[in-house]
Amino acid sequence: MNQVSNEENPSKLRKLDDKNEPDSSPVFKSFDGFKVKRILKENPESRCIVVEGSFKRDILESDSSMSVVVLEKTHFTENEVNSVLTKSTTVECLFNNDVYYNLLCHPPIELNGIKATVIHPATEKHIEKYSAKKSFLIEETPLIYQSVTLPHISKSKFDLQWVYNILEHKKEADRIVFEDLNPESGFILLPDLKWDCRSTSNLYLTGIVCKKDIKSLRDLTSEHLPLLKNLLEKGSAAITEKYGLQKSQQRIYLHYQPSYYHLHVHFTSLEFIPPGCQVERAHLLASVIRNIELKSSYYLDSTLDFIIFEGDPLLEKYQHYVALNSNGDNKCYL
Repeated sequence: MNQVSNEENPSKLRKLDDKNEPDSSPVFKSFDGFKVKRILKENPESRCIVVEGSFKRDILESDSSMSVVVLEKTHFTENEVNSVLTKSTTVECLFNNDVYYNLLCHPPIELNGIKATVIHPATEKHIEKYSAKKSFLIEETPLIYQSVTLPHISKSKFDLQWVYNILEHKKEADRIVFEDLNPESGFILLPDLKWDCRSTSNLYLTGIVCKKDIKSLRDLTSEHLPLLKNLLEKGSAAITEKYGLQKSQQRIYLHYQPSYYHLHVHFTSLEFIPPGCQVERAHLLASVIRNIELKSSYYLDSTLDFIIFEGDPLLEKYQHYVALNSNGDNKCYL
């Protein structure tokens, strides 16, 4: 269990200057006055719960806008384990059977941290995204992509301003681990919001490409091989240099469908099983490169499977398409 080092190598890490715009975002110092409206989703396996609620007016100057709060139990570091297993931790025995003991432990308060991600103000799209829903497997042929998915992406407005803020160093500049600003093959690598940056066991970074006209895996051809290889080699090397995690210990992949339509790559520790790394959504970057080397239009011509959730407008469009083409060869399974 490796802890994250605070030492930075100036040859790889971007040095900050005084040109970054001041952050005028509200500062969250407590949840005083927060009113829980409902539980959107909970996951006992990941020790995570998502709540919809609102802050009182004197904190964020608004008592009408909603917020989404994601609460996660933080990952243990080696130092914390050593601190927990001391006399400072009180123990309550729930039951005992022969050599097996089930204990409820109460460590010191400083070891009881909970990671919170706050989205404020949250839109209906945010609330929908974080709510528990039924899932369906889509078998998307090239024809279905051209007839249903691409028109939906083109007509829908997906807010990418937060992505451009990162690329333009207006936000999160102090979190950048590595950057290559080549407009064609460059990218910015920084910790994903899902990672608390406390241990490499659950390491999670995202590489956001500088090029703004690549929506997803479907757009990639041999023209993009320099970009993809740059992401694979320089991204993994930066993680090895800063965090000590070798390339063979990293899971490097793309999502399809992605959560936002600006090409980005996920870098996680192999020890960590994050949401979205399942076979029905994740595509290893090395495999993507090999497939495109075999055939430039591989992802334009392939049938791709992915998960879609209840309530997504795109699901209704797929269902309508299936109803109209139920006797054809091109279909999706719902």
